[in-house]
Parts: sequence; structure tokens; C-alpha cells
Amino acid sequence: GGLVSTNSWSNKHADFGNAWYNDHYFHYGYFIFSAAVVGRKDLAWLQKWKEPVLHLVRDIANPSATDSQYTQFRHKDWFCGHSWASGLFQFFSGRNQESTSEAVNAWYGIYLFGLALQDDRMRDLGRVLLATEIRSSWRYWQIDDANDIYPSPFHENKVATIVWSTKADRSTWFGSNVEYTFGIQMLPFTPMSEELLRPVWIKDSMHVWWEAAQSAAEQWRAFLLMSYALIEP
Repeated sequence: GGLVSTNSWSNKHADFGNAWYNDHYFHYGYFIFSAAVVGRKDLAWLQKWKEPVLHLVRDIANPSATDSQYTQFRHKDWFCGHSWASGLFQFFSGRNQESTSEAVNAWYGIYLFGLALQDDRMRDLGRVLLATEIRSSWRYWQIDDANDIYPSPFHENKVATIVWSTKADRSTWFGSNVEYTFGIQMLPFTPMSEELLRPVWIKDSMHVWWEAAQSAAEQWRAFLLMSYALIEP
């Protein structure tokens, strides 16, 4: 089982397929991260909302094989090191993940929530989820000049926007604009962004996205410029 939205209960495509367990960690990660930030400074708030937030944590990263309410590690693939987003939806190309940065945000949120609760086991759960996701993002999504995974001409894209079980795509689910393909691997910007977004990748890919950083819609242009700020603060 798991937590699903009211809208998606009667429409499997609502809320990005939430009732079919699609993208849970992308979305719930924002709530967990926010709860950790607020709860660290407001202990009364933390105690009031601790249990509901723990349900979000258990939904996306339950470590127990005996939990009767939530499956174990819903999204994480420990063999590949990264996560899969597609829930119960079936595709010819297998499972997929688009936004590595939102996956990282979810696991970073669990790490921070463990710190806020002074719960060492939750903190360390978040750490191992986070470390493996970041390493996999470097390897399979961020294509620097030295990357030996993808042959030309795909290598020249400098980003694998969606990695599937059997292929990789340059385009996002919502378009192929350069600002989309790179921005979706950057948002949201948090202190962990400095670890995820390697300077070598930003430098090696800049010639692909720099023009978009000058002309894209403001909300997408901002992500590209923020990434540039990591190497030119």
C-alpha cells in the first residue's frame, strides 16, 4: 500500500499518476525537506507533525521488510544505485527516471528530517540513499567530456534527460527545449546542489545550454544561471 492523493483515487493519470505510485518521491520529498527545515527550529511543530511526515518517509523509503502498510524501498534500485519513478505504469522500454535532482532532494530531506528528530538511523538511511543517487546521477545522467557511457551523437547532448531500463532520451516528458533538459536535472536548488552538480559537468555542457540561459523563460533560465553560479559565484 501507500499514500495517494484524493484526485488520483478515481483517475490514475491525475497528479502525475499518484494513485499508481508514480513520482511519489519527487513530490513527497518537498514536504519532507520542508518539514525538516521547519522542525529543526520549531520543536513543538515537529512533535505535532512528526507522525504524518513519517508516513511520507515510509511511503518512499521504508527500510522494513515487515511493514504491513508500506512496501520496502518503493523507488530505489540498489543494483543500479539510482531510483525509478514510473510506479505501476508499464512501458515498452521498462522503468524510467527523469529528474535526478528531485530524487536527490527527497533523500536529502530524509537525511535532514533524521537530523531534526535526532534519529541516527533515519539520518543514515537518508545518507546512503543520497550518496548512491548522486553517484548514479554523475554516471548516467551528467555527460561530461570524459563520460564513456554514451556514444556520439548522443554524447554531444551532454545530458541524458530520461534514463530507461533499455534506452536513454534527450527530451523531457513535457518538451525538448534545452532549458528543460538541463533544468529538470538541477531543480530544486538547495545546499546539496553543490554536491550534485559537478563543476566539470557544468563547464563541459555550458556550450549546449548557454544560449538558452540568455533567452529562455525566466523560471527555466534561472536554473541554468544558478548552475553557472556554482562555478562562478
